Amino acid sequence: MSYLLNSMDPTVARGYLLMDFATDIWISAEKTFSMKKNTSQCYEIRKKLGDTKQKEMFVFQYYSTLKGLWHELDYYGPFNAINPIDAATFQEWQDNHRLVDFLAGLNVEFEPIRAQILSTKPLPSLEDAFSSIQSEDTRRAAMALPAPQERSALYSDSTVANVAFRGKTSCAQARPMHVCDYCGKEKHTRDSVGSCMEDLVIRKNHNIHSSLLLIRPLFLLLLVSLLQLLLYRLLRIRCRRYGICSARNIFLPLQICPQLLPCL
Repeated sequence: MSYLLNSMDPTVARGYLLMDFATDIWISAEKTFSMKKNTSQCYEIRKKLGDTKQKEMFVFQYYSTLKGLWHELDYYGPFNAINPIDAATFQEWQDNHRLVDFLAGLNVEFEPIRAQILSTKPLPSLEDAFSSIQSEDTRRAAMALPAPQERSALYSDSTVANVAFRGKTSCAQARPMHVCDYCGKEKHTRDSVGSCMEDLVIRKNHNIHSSLLLIRPLFLLLLVSLLQLLLYRLLRIRCRRYGICSARNIFLPLQICPQLLPCL
């Protein structure tokens, strides 16, 4: 009796101090403060159940949250069956629905084991399903842990580097060498590189221009020499016809190329 009174708020316990039996205190407090079959409270709990998803929680945290809400729902909205068979049927129906609610709120990474549990006939109990999910979560966490020793980490890094190097080498060896059938150079083709022909045209034009620059002075020198030779012959014929003095002395100021004088 003293235990019940001490567990109450002093203001509330004052109304039960003069009662003779603990049973009377318990029954009176239950009738006064109990919220059983409170529809508003049941609605609030069901709303929380619908909004509860795993998200950032661990599996055991998510499971414990649902269990607490289910216990509150059983307390505030109890089902009292008259027939024991009806009670067993309702309990099985309730367990299956709670199992489905638990599986539906799990994150997407548990989709394989969730499908495996739902395909089991008959459905396992909620406790068995939680045990399977918890084991899968533990396995995933263990596989995601880094290497415990630095040596193993170095070994794995070197192994990855070697594999990558071998992969690059094999790819380089397996890749065929492209040779251009127009210019004869490697690492491109006539279709893949359109600038190949343009470069060749530019080079040819440059070579032709350079050749013209070299030939032009020689051509001009030869033309001038031929004109001088022709003029000299015409004047020489004229001098012989009219008895003028030697044309060689007269036209020395023309400065005919010395190599052409023997031809006169």
